[in-house]
Amino acid sequence: MLQVGVQLYSVRNHMAEDWRKTLEEVAAVGFRYIEPANHYVPEDEGIGFGVSAKEMRQILRDTGLKVCSTHLYPLWDEASLDYLPRALEYQREIGSSRVGCAMAYFKDGEDVKRTCEIFNRMGRLCIQYGIDFMYHNHYHEFQILPGETKTVFDLMLEETDPELVKYELDTYWAARGGEDVPAFIRRLGGRLLMLHQKDFPGDCPQELNLIPAAHQRGVAIDQAYYDWTHIPESFTEIGFGILDIQSYVDAALADTKADYIILEQDFTALDEIESIKKSMEGFKKIQGVIW
Repeated sequence: MLQVGVQLYSVRNHMAEDWRKTLEEVAAVGFRYIEPANHYVPEDEGIGFGVSAKEMRQILRDTGLKVCSTHLYPLWDEASLDYLPRALEYQREIGSSRVGCAMAYFKDGEDVKRTCEIFNRMGRLCIQYGIDFMYHNHYHEFQILPGETKTVFDLMLEETDPELVKYELDTYWAARGGEDVPAFIRRLGGRLLMLHQKDFPGDCPQELNLIPAAHQRGVAIDQAYYDWTHIPESFTEIGFGILDIQSYVDAALADTKADYIILEQDFTALDEIESIKKSMEGFKKIQGVIW
């Protein structure tokens, strides 16, 4: 069974207003597992929002919530290795056993290799703290960079040590990268520890597969292009879109070590708490998950 959790990026605006109240509301919805998303790790080694490890431990006790993993950003270069130990100490204090690189961009094949070498070093450092290091994808990892014959993700799998670098597959973004998602899940096998999940609306003005249009440009996808394609209309709550989420869960349970499926709602037309509540109802219709 996959445990259902929620990434706190899904309620980021509420967290910015009142992080304590927001975590209480997340627990009230029925979520037991949370994945903080800290996009300011050089300045704040914790979960973001200036929350100390002591404060976090207390709210976890008060609500019964547990931290299953944490996203840290930025986390892909030499500078990241300087502040990563502080972040890992914080994660260990709040009971988190996994950290994930939220995303990285790649200019060419050599850039992929350089970044993967750093990921291997990060994974080795994480092991010293009893923590798994994971990479979380978006769609641009499924592009073939100019001068290459394999996708970025293919290169990453080759260049990262299976013992040091694991994966948190965002199935939505894999679908938007043109992948057969269940097949890709099976391919990751024992390196897959967690799934990220959202849904794609049938009336989205974009095509599901973003890669053909990106390849026509003839250059690597950078943050500016990603941001341009990252539109609110391309997201909906779990069970209200067209993705075959059940098949993703089935593949993960059959062929991987994955133990969590984490809601990450990039955008919503609803209040954020109402949105995650609606997705929780969607999760309850899927077999093979518990909450």
